[in-house]
Amino acid sequence: MNNQTKIFLDPSFFNQSENPLYHSKKLTVSLFRYKSGVEAVRVNIGRGEFVWLPYLGQQVWDWKVDGRSQKFSGFMNEPAYGKTFVENYGAFLIHCGFTGMGNPKADDTHLHHGELPVSRFNQAWLEFCDDELFPIALCGVFNYKVPFKGEYRFAPKVYLGHDGLSAKVAVDAENVSHTPLEYMYLAHINFDFAGSKTINYGDYQFDADHVRIIGGGPYAQEPDQLLSLSDEDVFDPEVVAVLSHKTDDEFISTLRKEDGSSRWVSQQTKGLDHTVMWMTHNADRGANGFALPATAGPEGKNIERALKKVKTLKAKGSVRFEYAFGYNE
Repeated sequence: MNNQTKIFLDPSFFNQSENPLYHSKKLTVSLFRYKSGVEAVRVNIGRGEFVWLPYLGQQVWDWKVDGRSQKFSGFMNEPAYGKTFVENYGAFLIHCGFTGMGNPKADDTHLHHGELPVSRFNQAWLEFCDDELFPIALCGVFNYKVPFKGEYRFAPKVYLGHDGLSAKVAVDAENVSHTPLEYMYLAHINFDFAGSKTINYGDYQFDADHVRIIGGGPYAQEPDQLLSLSDEDVFDPEVVAVLSHKTDDEFISTLRKEDGSSRWVSQQTKGLDHTVMWMTHNADRGANGFALPATAGPEGKNIERALKKVKTLKAKGSVRFEYAFGYNE
């Protein structure tokens, strides 16, 4: 994109009282700080409102359309530093990985879903672009270095659609060291469960031969039962399925709601050759993560390594992950 204007952020810019940063006919940007101390950027654009945490994992904490939140319910109300993944589990989009990902087992040493969800980014900025469809991007860099473990640079950009009904994400990760680096990544996109009706994965064969149900259970032999949903369904604590992609192409997943609206996720399978379905639903919480773009399943690094799903960046090598999400009426 040409003619970019950048506004670099600093933690000193944020106060508990919300203050405007930028205003135009297309969008407004304001800064505030949660009572917990976490910095946040609010972008109002079209019919959408995005709340982004520029330093805490660069999570998209919330996304509203016409004032209604699109994210899961029953989880944490406010972000906080110094918490574990589950203790801070409340964002609409969470970057997961990078030296490990998933639910660690007894022989795993990585954090739950890796270090990225609890990371503090070194830099954060806004980019304003001469692009009618995606006029603003939320950007940053996280530099990771642990002796004997690895060193990498992680740089995501979240481009917000002009109407507030979609966003596209490009993540660049670079192995800074002179030795190979194993990596895993998952985009934890957490939609609300209420009103879910059907899930569609296009031409993908959603059957026992092509879908891995983690933990087995009643859906292991008939996973297609998960494609038709209602508010009466109970998934307690959760149900997880893993789809694997063999071609380098765009893969589109769609969630249809009872009111006729839909939510969608698209991913470029060149870098993200897995899609994880994650759902939980009971009287206390509801989440429909019908499409989490990923490089592997979320069973922990050692299990995924045994399945030959953990990938490696060569010395000084880099990789890009591209995906998008949106709302249709």
